[in-house]
Amino acid sequence: MHDETGQRASEKKAQIERELFLNAFSPTAPSPELSRRLANVLKDVYAKAGDIIFERGEQPKTAHFIVSGELAMFGEDEEEPIVFGPGSIVGMLDLNIGRRRARTARATSDCHLLELPYAQWLELTEDHPEYTTSTRRRVSQGLHEMMLSLANQSVFERSTRAPFSDAAMIYRIAALRSPVLFEQARVDSLVELAKRASLLRVERGQLVAPPGAQSDKLFIVMQGALEVQRRVSPELSGTFGPGQLVLGGAALSGALRSYAITSASDSVALVLEHRDLDDIAEEKFDLVLSCLRGLSVERDALLARKARRSSLPTPSLPPPSELAASLPVARLTSSDPELKAPEPERSA
Repeated sequence: MHDETGQRASEKKAQIERELFLNAFSPTAPSPELSRRLANVLKDVYAKAGDIIFERGEQPKTAHFIVSGELAMFGEDEEEPIVFGPGSIVGMLDLNIGRRRARTARATSDCHLLELPYAQWLELTEDHPEYTTSTRRRVSQGLHEMMLSLANQSVFERSTRAPFSDAAMIYRIAALRSPVLFEQARVDSLVELAKRASLLRVERGQLVAPPGAQSDKLFIVMQGALEVQRRVSPELSGTFGPGQLVLGGAALSGALRSYAITSASDSVALVLEHRDLDDIAEEKFDLVLSCLRGLSVERDALLARKARRSSLPTPSLPPPSELAASLPVARLTSSDPELKAPEPERSA
């Protein structure tokens, strides 16, 4: 009887510690109910320095919160390992994107991890739209911050698709399906978005919005091109053509408020309010999944660029126990909220 009582007390203590961890380090603090339910599905994992947590090429099923210790992620040979510390979550990008593991995770010190089954995470969060909305915005904010850290490089790709011939409903739906953010949303979800979107027509050189004016809108180009320019440090600019979401997934965070938006030619764009996206996503979880996937795809591309070596030869790796001290690493800081929560990063 005494042993059973002690075991129950120990389990209760572990449950409380997990809930506290989730509230402190999740990208968005879950509600008390969601925190309790998530804590119930988390599993404690203890790893020694040098242990492989998961390997490149594996089919992912779980993500891992780091409670203590450090993990290094190893990608392609030309990429620097990336080290994650306490409060980070690793393995979520592959799950959101729906692919095999792109990198190997290895403990560089003794670690305490919390293993999160992805399928159960989806099942639980589907019932809490306020949490998924907040998470979507936090992940988007982290994407924008990573863009700014790479502002001296080419961050945005040019559009390669032809303009949409007119603004009929079928073309609006096709334009909405084009950005990676909405690429896997169902047609009925896109129809709802298209119904709520307004049409913007501007002439070449026209100022669409000055800095500070547009933080609650999304712009998807149908014809012509829209330019954005951030005139404060770090400066960043880009041109977006047919089928592109202006500023990409970073626009979900309201980051457009720090940019001037102008028309590079006579242009037509769909304009969608953030609140309309949130309202529709509350009822259509496929839209949530599509947004998280798109944000993860964009973040993964920036993460690879950030970690890629310019021209260094591949070094021979020392024994695992020496990795933390001997390897050059790209470290993600607390300014990367998709992987770690802001100090009291968290590619979703």
